[in-house]
Amino acid sequence: MKKAQETGMSLRERKKAATRAALIAAARELFAEKGYENTTLSEICEAVQIHVTTFFSYFESKEELAFARTLEMLAMFKSEMAERLPATDPATLFWNFMHEFSLQSRSEESAIMQTMESVPALRNRYNNIVQQYEDEMALAFSNFDGVEPVGDLYAKLKAAALLRSVVVTARWLVAAFGSREGWGADPEVLPKLIYDNFPTRSEFQRKFDLFRRQAGAKRAVQQAKMPRRAAKRRR
Repeated sequence: MKKAQETGMSLRERKKAATRAALIAAARELFAEKGYENTTLSEICEAVQIHVTTFFSYFESKEELAFARTLEMLAMFKSEMAERLPATDPATLFWNFMHEFSLQSRSEESAIMQTMESVPALRNRYNNIVQQYEDEMALAFSNFDGVEPVGDLYAKLKAAALLRSVVVTARWLVAAFGSREGWGADPEVLPKLIYDNFPTRSEFQRKFDLFRRQAGAKRAVQQAKMPRRAAKRRR
């Protein structure tokens, strides 16, 4: 896929892509050797033989560089979701994509996960990336069910359960076994178990309708008491 894209690129575009790839590789090596916070942009740029000002033609910050492959995969995911056929189950597309993600970017992400707990900038960037996946999936669930996305609580909860289970499992694996190579198992097994047992929309709707009736009844009782309280205060 990447080679096919490169064939249609001009010499200038190929050089730019090569520099970008070199920055990512240099950063990854330096982060592993010195740690994220102890690595400066100057050192990364020196390794690639470019000026620091040139760096910002490729990345807006060191955080973006740290998540370069992860952000590339996010852009690819958004593209695939936009091209998804209406009859394609979003979850099927998501799991297929996660398999591809594991092959291409999981090692980089697990390396970042090992340090981001102590680096707020990395943690915030990662949370933002996860939120974007979550928003994409919530929209896809609504569209797949033919429901207006605005106010679709079911789709939002389903997407949140899906993404958070993937993230929590990955973070636990990183804490327990370190890098992706040490996991020795499919990291999606447990999130799939949770997703497969998530309530259907009709089950959720029954519980939600009951919840709304109970909340409405409680509110009506509270509102009925308000005039009596006001009358007592006036006395």
